Amino acid sequence: MSYHYDSYYRRRGINQYGNQYDNRGQGAARGGSYHYTNQDGSFYYQNSDGSTYYSSSEGYGTYTSPYDNPRYYESSESEEEEQEYIPQPRRRNSKKKNVKKTTGKVSKAKSKKQRSRK
Repeated sequence: MSYHYDSYYRRRGINQYGNQYDNRGQGAARGGSYHYTNQDGSFYYQNSDGSTYYSSSEGYGTYTSPYDNPRYYESSESEEEEQEYIPQPRRRNSKKKNVKKTTGKVSKAKSKKQRSRK
């Protein structure tokens, strides 16, 4: 991941997937204010007031008010709790399928029921 600092952006760079991000400093939501642009043309903003805006690569947008943003916090909370947030890329079709992993080992342990059948 590469990044640099400049006068307007607190931190900006390109992540390992080639997507660009700009961290713009403190805001009313955890992670502060930032902008994320994906290679597919979609982008995501978290504004300094805590609201968010997402635009898909097809041009459809979604706005979320500060109070509907789970990262939003009331101003009475300590600003010391806020940590710098570098957003991770949003992946399409990221639904995980319930796949049971097997190790290939066969258990030789017998249940109580199996032992009592002798």
